[in-house]
Amino acid sequence: MWLASRTKPTPTTTWSNEEKAEAIMAYAEDLYADPTLCLRHLVWTADRLRKVEGFDAYCSRLGLNPDCVAQHIVFDGYYNVQAVIKLGVEEVYGAYIAMFSLPIVTFDRE
Repeated sequence: MWLASRTKPTPTTTWSNEEKAEAIMAYAEDLYADPTLCLRHLVWTADRLRKVEGFDAYCSRLGLNPDCVAQHIVFDGYYNVQAVIKLGVEEVYGAYIAMFSLPIVTFDRE
């Protein structure tokens, strides 16, 4: 995610979900024997982030899909993920997470 999030000079907060997905796939093809494994990593990491106390509840109060929000936070990078784990999503992102209403990837977990 770190490499993908640095493909453009603009902050990732201004990127659409499609731009994030394209950036991920550009590196996934170079770094993974099977690019879908990269997408699985994103989804698995997002699933772990959703286990942070209050994460799902906060997203739901704002009418957002917690899975979508988690994917965007994972894309934002390791330090943001760690901050959410330590401080909580509300403290780190606040209502700003409303921008994360669409998923970066849709993935069948089966």
